[in-house]
Amino acid sequence: MKIGDFIPPFGWMSAEIEDQFARMLLGYSESDLRPNRIPLFVCPECADYGCGVGTCEVAFTEEKVTWFRFGWETDYEDKLTQESHEIDVRFDFEPSHYTEFFSQYLLNREQVGAGNPLPAQ
Repeated sequence: MKIGDFIPPFGWMSAEIEDQFARMLLGYSESDLRPNRIPLFVCPECADYGCGVGTCEVAFTEEKVTWFRFGWETDYEDKLTQESHEIDVRFDFEPSHYTEFFSQYLLNREQVGAGNPLPAQ
């Protein structure tokens, strides 16, 4: 997938928006794109999906968390472009490490607290 100048949504956006992305990656919130498509790379100027967004599907099982079926899309079309599903590219993560990483990220954010708790594990 050619991502060009697009960047991950972490480290430069508001805490609220970064929390939203982390919650989607954890499966705590539904994707704000099509079902099961999680944004990984966004426009570095505005993070608007209309500029294009690099996405993947995320599957959660007890044995692993898998990122797969990478592609490029927008929020105004129902199709993927630059699909990489022809190549079996998959990233598998150990579930407890994956959850710990993103949960720790959320806990370190200033806005996460009593008014915005993590779901019970």
